[in-house]
Amino acid sequence: MNSITTSGLICIKDNLNIEYVLCKLDYIFNDDDTFKYIFTPYYDVIDLLNSDIFQGLPGLEFDF
Repeated sequence: MNSITTSGLICIKDNLNIEYVLCKLDYIFNDDDTFKYIFTPYYDVIDLLNSDIFQGLPGLEFDF
């Protein structure tokens, strides 16, 4: 089965304008018209951020 993958990053900037990459998001579309999303969090970055900067992403669970 053939597929096309589109990837993106979810990022956040702090008050010093430093950008943090929180996760990678892949959208995979198959030739049979099915698709899926793969969410890959970067926990080593997320764990560095305090709650003033990052409170989570609505609809995405980070506690695996």
